[in-house]
Amino acid sequence: MKNHRLVLPLTLFAPALLAQEHTITIRPQGEKPLRYTIESSVNVESENKMLVDGEEMAGRGGRGGRGGAAAPGGTSATQQKIVFVDAGSWRQYETLEAKVLGWDGENERTVTGDLQGKKVTFTPEPAVVGEGDEATPMPAAASRGLPRKIDFSGLAPNQPLDAGGTYEIGNGLKQALASVVHPIRAGRPEGAGPGRRGQRGEGGEGDRGERGDRGGRGERGDRGGRQGRGGNLGMFGGTDNLALQILTAEGTEPKLTGKLVKVENDLATIEISGRVSGKGDPQKLGIAGPLGMGAMGMRGGRRGGGEGGERPQAAGDGTVQVDVQGTLVVDLANNTLKSLLLQGKLESSSHVEWTMETRDGGAREFEQDRKQKGDFKLSVACSPAD
Repeated sequence: MKNHRLVLPLTLFAPALLAQEHTITIRPQGEKPLRYTIESSVNVESENKMLVDGEEMAGRGGRGGRGGAAAPGGTSATQQKIVFVDAGSWRQYETLEAKVLGWDGENERTVTGDLQGKKVTFTPEPAVVGEGDEATPMPAAASRGLPRKIDFSGLAPNQPLDAGGTYEIGNGLKQALASVVHPIRAGRPEGAGPGRRGQRGEGGEGDRGERGDRGGRGERGDRGGRQGRGGNLGMFGGTDNLALQILTAEGTEPKLTGKLVKVENDLATIEISGRVSGKGDPQKLGIAGPLGMGAMGMRGGRRGGGEGGERPQAAGDGTVQVDVQGTLVVDLANNTLKSLLLQGKLESSSHVEWTMETRDGGAREFEQDRKQKGDFKLSVACSPAD
């Protein structure tokens, strides 16, 4: 009787033999100049309810002189485009623009950041704007919230992976997304004029703290108080991206998973999915400003609590949830980000309370409940500078 041996071709074992682990690293921005193009959009539906001394303020709110006004509900949308060249110690902003659709769904405007077309040098400190004889120290207001270092390393795995391997992305998400949040502040928005006095309950703080009861003098002639100087534009469908505020907030907790899909031509493609959530202080969740409602004529002014008085701090609770999906592509030859795409849906709710002293020494009690939901998209592309 003959013994028969089963002989299998080597090719059946090829996948196991060829399995390869890949070390994926994203280095922080160095001295070699790279161009970053960041585009983001967010659409938000908002519902708001405000009580003043226990009585509901209907519609879009009463006079700012009562110490506040109900933040408007409705639909807002913000689109941003930011392009800059970064070399670690300096950054040249080429494009710094936002298109904004206000809560009324009609008030669209374009805001150009005052740093567009300018070079910012970060070292040695203090940071300066401009070059040569035209270089001037960067004002504190201009540098507030501006990332000094571009660093996406928090998105990369901390161990080698083979195709199909997964890893957890926690607070590295916040560290990475801090690199894409560049405040867009304008000396004057496009088409600015002297402006009219603001609509009731819609104005930002006044030019010098006055006229708090009807909103400050507007930056735009067509919608006076809607954009009072120094006001929080984000509350009125402004230049801030609500999704990014939540994703980078100190009080939120990212729980995302990265999965290595493929490695081809020295490019690693990683799928990202998961959720960012949080509970607690709305300000630490990225869904509230100093008052949680913006500067709607609340700082100082006639009947607004004194001449240029400090805006009161609010206390409250909130919840946020952002579902995230996306794709990360890493250049393995240069250990740099090639591209990043994140998108998803967000929900938030908050209850905020605060007290404001009136000019006659009395006080008013305010409460606001707010619910928001919407969707967002963020894309980042990186390439060698020309």
